[in-house]
Amino acid sequence: MSSKEVKFKLCKEDLRPMAATMVNLIIKRLSDKLNKNVSETGQALINDSNIEILEKLQKLVNDLQLSITEIQDTVDLIQHIKVESSADAEVLEDSLDLKKYSL
Repeated sequence: MSSKEVKFKLCKEDLRPMAATMVNLIIKRLSDKLNKNVSETGQALINDSNIEILEKLQKLVNDLQLSITEIQDTVDLIQHIKVESSADAEVLEDSLDLKKYSL
């Protein structure tokens, strides 16, 4: 898998959904690869030579390393996600007075 470095501005509210989407896609790719690798390795253990088994295991390790790299590439984006402090949340909650605003 190849990667592309891009630089662009992003709305603050979109940081978390974008990071979540990126991580979900990485996990999906990893899951698909693992399912295939486990199946191929299982078949190799039954039918193939020790060299072919080791090659299947090496492919599994390579795919895991690729996924690690992909996850590391999301760090810059994830670091920009700010968690609302509980004080901010309380102020927002307290400011909503339905009776006062006739809602």
